[in-house]
Amino acid sequence: MKNTLGFLAGLVLALVILVRRRDFAPRSATTHWMLTALVVFVAASAGRIQIGERYVLPVYPYLILLMAAAVPSLVSTRAGRLAAAAVLALHAGSSLWAAPGGYLSYFNALAGGREGGHRVLADSNLDWGQDLPRLARWMRERGVPRLQLGYHGSDDPRRFGIECEDLPGLNLYPHQPPRVPFTGTVAVSPNLLLGLFAGSGPDDYAALRRRPPDDRAGVFFIYRLPEARTGSGSGPDPSSSPGRP
Repeated sequence: MKNTLGFLAGLVLALVILVRRRDFAPRSATTHWMLTALVVFVAASAGRIQIGERYVLPVYPYLILLMAAAVPSLVSTRAGRLAAAAVLALHAGSSLWAAPGGYLSYFNALAGGREGGHRVLADSNLDWGQDLPRLARWMRERGVPRLQLGYHGSDDPRRFGIECEDLPGLNLYPHQPPRVPFTGTVAVSPNLLLGLFAGSGPDDYAALRRRPPDDRAGVFFIYRLPEARTGSGSGPDPSSSPGRP
C-alpha cells in the first residue's frame, strides 16, 4: 500500500525470473536475501505494535538485491529490456507525481491513493501533523481567513499564519477553544477524525465521520458547517450539514 506499483511489479518480475533460473539453492546469495527479508517481515508483523512502515524498512535492501540479481537475465532480451524500462518508469513516474503532496501520506492506487489511503492505514503511516503548510496555502487560495482546527501534531498552526480556534486534539501549544464548536469552516487531522486517540473520553468527531468531507487540504479533512448563530449556546450537529454530492 505504501510502495509504488512499479516497485511491486519489479519485485514480482524478479521473483519469477529467479525461480525460473532455479536461483534459490540453499547456499546461494538470493536464498540468504529472501530468508532474511521473510524473517524480518514476519517478526515485525507478529509484533504487538503496528504503527508504521518504518518497522519493516530493513526488508527493503534485501528485496532490492533480489531485483538487482534478476536484472542480467531480464535485460538479455529486447522484451526484457522493455519490461525493465516500463517498471522503472512506473516506479519513478509515480514517485515524482506524488512528491508535491509529501511522502508520508503517499498510498498507491491499490490502497485508494492519497485520497483513500486513510481507509486502510493511519497514524504515522499518514498523519504526523506535517501538513500545516498545506492547510495555510489552502486557506490563502480559497480566501478563508479563519477556521476551527482539530490538530494532531507538535507544531503551532499560528506560526504558519493559520488563524484558528482549537477543537479537541493532541497538540503542544496553548488552546484557544471556540465559543461555539463545530461551526463555520472546520479542518480536522485524520487521526482525530478516525477516532484513534479518543480513549475513554467523548468521541468528538463521530458525527463528522458519518459524512463526506467538503474538501481536503493535505491530510486535513475540511468541512463547511453552518455558522454559529448570535447568542447560541452550543454547536450544531455536524451530521446535519449537507456534504458533497
